[in-house]
Amino acid sequence: MSAHLEIRHHDGRTESMPCPLVLTIGRDRSNGLWIPDPLSSRSHAIIRAIGKDYYVLDSGSRNGVFLNSRRISAPVQLKANDRVVIGETQITFIQPVSMEETVNNNVSTKAGTNFAETMHYIRADIRSVVILVSDIRGFTALSESIPIDLLTKVMSYWFQSVQETVERNGGVVDKFIGDCVLAKWEVDRNDSSAAIASLKTALELDILTRGMTKRFPELHRELHIGVGLNKGDAAVGIGTDNTILGDVVNTAFRLESATKDLGCDLVMNAPFSSLLPAESVLGGRHQIAVKGKVEQLQVNACTFAEVQAFFDGIKGTN
Repeated sequence: MSAHLEIRHHDGRTESMPCPLVLTIGRDRSNGLWIPDPLSSRSHAIIRAIGKDYYVLDSGSRNGVFLNSRRISAPVQLKANDRVVIGETQITFIQPVSMEETVNNNVSTKAGTNFAETMHYIRADIRSVVILVSDIRGFTALSESIPIDLLTKVMSYWFQSVQETVERNGGVVDKFIGDCVLAKWEVDRNDSSAAIASLKTALELDILTRGMTKRFPELHRELHIGVGLNKGDAAVGIGTDNTILGDVVNTAFRLESATKDLGCDLVMNAPFSSLLPAESVLGGRHQIAVKGKVEQLQVNACTFAEVQAFFDGIKGTN
């Protein structure tokens, strides 16, 4: 049985409906879920599936979206029996647990809290992947300097646009974490297409983010992102949230963080750089220390201007 919603309308009516991959919610009848609640906006919220997970996000409403009594300003993953409140309308997210998930949960309980032991019971699919991690620079300061209504509109638009950008370039968004996105591309042997696609995505995310002030002039300042790109092996389809797991993921987050120390926009590891055309050298080479690793990592660090020049060079050779 797939996920579904139990809705209690403002006038006391109740209804139940399956939860589609994308569900718009609001007072306008064109929405997938029409709620004639006087406190709702015409386009109020969206519930959107990413893989096997569902996220709720505010579409920039006037009165806000509340998840379990807390107002949200960025997409939040829904869990079973979560309550989404819009005005005086309550939406309960129902996600039945499958038999396989029940078995895995029982195994995890028997294995105790030792993660290494639990891993013995997980049938992981190990694949070669490219991981992209990107977040907005200075997000905490941003969130404290603008009204919550504006922050909600900005972040809802950014997250929707980020997902569309990743998917348009053949990637998959694994999850959103605060103001950060984690995406993946599977790599077929030493095929360069995944590296090119993820690099193109990074450039497009930069253009998207810097252009936010045109759409939201109330921001008063240009937004910027940092990006980490990492290639390696990961366990795919782990746990009930079907996520990716492995050192390649952790290192990707470290690479994104390293952009601040290196004063650049994008940092990529050596295996990723090796997938790019042999005649191209993108950015400068550095040795960086990474938490949890004894040896330093060899990385390439560059600006988005250099990435743009890289793609201009590719066009020039075609």
